[in-house]
Amino acid sequence: MTEVAEWLSKLEAFEAEVSKILGGSEEAIASRVYNAHESLRKVSELSFSQADALKQAVRCVEAGLNQAAFVLAWTALADLLLDISVQHIVSIKLVRDKWIFTDKTSLSDERGDYAIIEALKAAKVISKSDMKTLHGLLHRRNLCAHRTDVFPSPNEALGYIDETIPAIKCLVEQLPDS
Repeated sequence: MTEVAEWLSKLEAFEAEVSKILGGSEEAIASRVYNAHESLRKVSELSFSQADALKQAVRCVEAGLNQAAFVLAWTALADLLLDISVQHIVSIKLVRDKWIFTDKTSLSDERGDYAIIEALKAAKVISKSDMKTLHGLLHRRNLCAHRTDVFPSPNEALGYIDETIPAIKCLVEQLPDS
């Protein structure tokens, strides 16, 4: 099976599972899931773990764990940021000469998501607009991960998941052979 066909198969399985999980939910939420699903169809280069993080985010909404949905949806973006950073390691090290990393694990152990986004912008891998979008999504994720007085609704959580899709699509374009 070609790589593209494999990703399409994974995305179709994701669609079926989302429909099954949220099929009985209130109409507004089902509509938001549909929008997120339609956007996700356009992204064909997700790794298994990235697609799984988005699927788990939807499961969190179903279970009423809306803060966790934000965190898991961000996980897909963060993993993709690490992939791109490793693939552009030379460019990043030119603008962050004190950074020592050789792979995703060493980079994520040493640097936070905010700094990684800044380095990708400084290395001209992403645009200023991309950086602002990613910082905004990260800020909203951080509110849910680190504050105890933030209680997003299911629609807000699904909206966040839906907002991550264009950001993922934009980042996927930074990958080689895309």
